[in-house]
Amino acid sequence: MKRYIILTILAATIAACSNYKDVFTRNSTSSGAYVANFGSNSVSQFAVNGSTYALTANGSIGAGTAPYYLAMHPNSKFVYAVNNSGNSVSVYSVSTTTRKLTLASTTTVDTAPVFIIFNSAGTYAYVASSVTAGNSTLTSFVVSTSTGALTQLGTYTPGTDAAGCLTPVDMAISSSILYLACNSTTSIYVLSYVMNTSTGGLTYGNVLTAVDSNNLTYITPSISGTSLFAAQTNGAIGYQLLNGDGTFNGAPVSIGTNPGTNAVAIYFNAAGTLMWVVNKGSNNIVSYTVSGTTFTLAATSTVGTSPTSMTFAGSYGYAYVVNSGDNTVGLYTVNSSTGALTLSSTIATGTAPTNLVGY
Repeated sequence: MKRYIILTILAATIAACSNYKDVFTRNSTSSGAYVANFGSNSVSQFAVNGSTYALTANGSIGAGTAPYYLAMHPNSKFVYAVNNSGNSVSVYSVSTTTRKLTLASTTTVDTAPVFIIFNSAGTYAYVASSVTAGNSTLTSFVVSTSTGALTQLGTYTPGTDAAGCLTPVDMAISSSILYLACNSTTSIYVLSYVMNTSTGGLTYGNVLTAVDSNNLTYITPSISGTSLFAAQTNGAIGYQLLNGDGTFNGAPVSIGTNPGTNAVAIYFNAAGTLMWVVNKGSNNIVSYTVSGTTFTLAATSTVGTSPTSMTFAGSYGYAYVVNSGDNTVGLYTVNSSTGALTLSSTIATGTAPTNLVGY
């Protein structure tokens, strides 16, 4: 589960995070945050204190059935809820006065959608769906930057491009390449698609396949865009060098031991000198210092029950952790040297929250 955003951060940092996974999307002293509640078919709304980053409950709004993932449009005017059982994407407009959401439109998509991602300009969007076993789809859309509405462009079939790509679990964009992670019963796959920046179309590039029963859960590019990092259910973390043209360079590289289980997300600070791994199975977040290709375990921080995602704020001085097992979001201060987390406060969400976005 992804999970993606940073508050009051420099524009240069935002540009470095081309897939908008881990930073709030613009500067603001009075801002909002939103959490998808998979179990209660809703989106929790919060006001964010511009100085302390504390959250204040601001009501909730209904979503489709089983909202699995939230995404903020790059222009911060719209929030998108991917409704896994509702087979739809709900589009909400954002009020920067009240910080509340208003349903603007709903788009029907293929069966069991799991994720939506935008190009950096926010003019095109891509939705991954499971559909039926062996027939997963990747659908492209034109995005209206004035209304947020999605208009379908085309549909691609990862299961055809890489036989055995049954279940898509995550997507990431680095430069003009879209990467899709998916699992089968015996293998794991990462597919690449070259994005046409003029039309939004996709051209299949390559596939990285490994025989492994430990499913992929998350992928994200490095800050430099030269590597793609991946997490697996057994806690393994590794990376794959990228050529920048949709092809892969060499074999995957393991970074060593992760003292946690069921790793579900990976994040970097803007400089790429700290890395965090969210371990849903062991209720902790592990941080590493990063120097070149050396990853040194720096801290293990206990968080809430079944954490699914992190979202950073205040130039990585604060972090929100979404805990799906106890229906909370925890606000933590972040040690700038080790990445260790210290709890400041918690606030309730709906049932089975998945991720938090904000502006």
